Amino acid sequence: MYKDRTIRLDFPELGEGCHVVIKNPALLPLEMSAPIEDGLSPEDRSAAILKRAKARTGALVVSWLMWDITAEQEEELDLPSVDPSVLDRCPGPVLNRIADEIAKRTNPQ
Repeated sequence: MYKDRTIRLDFPELGEGCHVVIKNPALLPLEMSAPIEDGLSPEDRSAAILKRAKARTGALVVSWLMWDITAEQEEELDLPSVDPSVLDRCPGPVLNRIADEIAKRTNPQ
């Protein structure tokens, strides 16, 4: 059995109890970390990278207590439907930290 199948990331700077629980990125299937195909224009490559990042992030999120940054009043983001439209309403530091965890755990130095 793998140790640390999930990882809890806390964000006290965003509010009391704000957190995200993600699946351990080290356990991602290989196809989720395969390189983006060559021969794409820079714009298409950027779009493909962003699309994969959102899909990867959405696939990793297990649960969270997070706020919708686009809402007029403090409003929780809904789960279990973590799709790109929900991720677009998530605070940037959260997405950056998830991306850092993916990089750290799939490319250990």
